[in-house]
Amino acid sequence: MVSNNSFFDTNPENDFDGLSERCIQLYNQGSLEDERFSEEEFEFLINHFIDELEDDIVYRLSTMSYIQHPYSFELTLRYADILMSRDHFQDSLTILNSLKNSYPYNSDLLFLLGKCYLKIDNKEEALLYFKNSISIPNESLIDIILSISQEFIDTYDHNTALQFLLEGEKLEPNNIELLNDIAFCYERCDKLSISLKYYNRYLDIDPFNDNVWFNLGTIYAREGINDKAEEAFEYAVALNSNNSSALYNQAILYINSSQYDKGIESFNEFLELEPDNLFAIIGIADAYIFKERYDEALSKIHLALSIAPDSLEANSGAAYIYILKQNYYESLPYIRKIGTNPATDFSFIGHNLLNAYIETTNKEFLVYYLISLYKLGDLKRMYTFIQELVEEDSLYLNKLYDLVPEIKKNKSILKKINSLMKESNS
Repeated sequence: MVSNNSFFDTNPENDFDGLSERCIQLYNQGSLEDERFSEEEFEFLINHFIDELEDDIVYRLSTMSYIQHPYSFELTLRYADILMSRDHFQDSLTILNSLKNSYPYNSDLLFLLGKCYLKIDNKEEALLYFKNSISIPNESLIDIILSISQEFIDTYDHNTALQFLLEGEKLEPNNIELLNDIAFCYERCDKLSISLKYYNRYLDIDPFNDNVWFNLGTIYAREGINDKAEEAFEYAVALNSNNSSALYNQAILYINSSQYDKGIESFNEFLELEPDNLFAIIGIADAYIFKERYDEALSKIHLALSIAPDSLEANSGAAYIYILKQNYYESLPYIRKIGTNPATDFSFIGHNLLNAYIETTNKEFLVYYLISLYKLGDLKRMYTFIQELVEEDSLYLNKLYDLVPEIKKNKSILKKINSLMKESNS
């Protein structure tokens, strides 16, 4: 009688039951290299551990496969590719070049040669091999074209990637992966109107990809077409409520178009996915500032500061809100934190520093106002207020020099300040 286990099994993975577990055990014992595997077993194991992101095991297995089966073309190609992934480019190139005479018309070999030459910054040689690889009839030609374009995308050479992708479009004009990559490359080349056409062509074929709707919305927003951007982001979120990028950009769009309540709502949905995202929390604070709900804005800013006490944006927000609330002295600790930071945006807080000085007559506010004028390049106004700073004594002028030493090193500015001081003393 035939047992149930004797029936024909159409699932080839069953031939390797327990093989990956045994491989891990041998690896942990330090005896993996002593084991022998067939070509098929190596193929299975390498693919399995690539999926598992076990890079060291993959490398050891591929090295073993090359030693144990030196005449296996497929395993040798795989080994050369894995060597590249570990930056062993010259070793990979030596192996690949040794195969050229035996397999001069193999697309995979030519592709890997192109990839290796690109990795060592020989673009001319890389292009030669890449072009040869797609000149050979191959049922997986589109996949090779997509792989070549990805190599150039990874090096931020989007124009060259487009050259190959547009060749692929001639073969399969409705291949959505091609359309997506073409749209992406045109976007990175700042050819946004062309990018929009390709994203829309993608959506004509598959209207349910939330990431493409997100990309579409981002371009519409960059182009200032806010109604279409809003619609695209709403589609993306409707298709996938966990698309954090779409929620974030949607919130920014709402706030920039003065839809503050919608912006706050979108940011709050985003924060359910990324609770400690500093920029979303500050984004909500900004919306409350626009709505003149300063206490709620301040609450969000303090939350941001609890997460990142040295955040320039959060400290700037705290300084700004306290001044708006006319709690001038409460703003000072935050002004001191941001006052000498080269990245501080004084365009939004500078005038408020002047208001704080006028209301309090505290010269420290005037010092930071002068710093803002210097950073903004408004020297004419800076000289006017420096005169007021030096009228009594040089204490606060020295503080200004201490905080921004380059002012004293600028000969033309120093000459003008010295002239103003003489006038003040005369």
